[in-house]
Amino acid sequence: VVKEYKAKVQIPVVSDPAEFRRRLASEVKSWGASAQFRLGIPRVDEQYGGGIYPGEIMTIVGAEGSMKTSLILGGINDYLSRTQGVVLYLSMDMDGTKMETRRLMRIMGCSETMAYEHIINGTDEYQEACDKLEEMDDGRFLLVEGDQTIATMDDLIKTEIPDVVVMDYLTCVK
Repeated sequence: VVKEYKAKVQIPVVSDPAEFRRRLASEVKSWGASAQFRLGIPRVDEQYGGGIYPGEIMTIVGAEGSMKTSLILGGINDYLSRTQGVVLYLSMDMDGTKMETRRLMRIMGCSETMAYEHIINGTDEYQEACDKLEEMDDGRFLLVEGDQTIATMDDLIKTEIPDVVVMDYLTCVK
């Protein structure tokens, strides 16, 4: 009777905990020395153990205009400057030109109005900011604008295999 029962029942494989430790060590080593995603605000980053590790999820919630996008753009700039990682940014409420304006403002340390003046006048500051973004991005900042579906986002993640995924304005997901 016991033999018949064992033949019908799938028994979970008993694993050696040392195997899990080996897998853990292998995965953590694959991240490299600077895998953490940081926001650049020491007290906030400290609450996350110095930053967000691969596989972890962070949610930033706040009212419109509460600097959520600016905060994450600072983290993206830091991440791209420290790592060779790829960032997929799904901007569902802000078009690509507006996003690039925000990124330029951050690099130049100026307001939107001042950024536009720099662009109109073709200033050295504007050119230097563009050069810095080109160098930092090096094809590793992937910006997708417009409404997305869960299926589309899933496909993008599977095809681009980013290290960091940002979904800005998640309530726009269809």
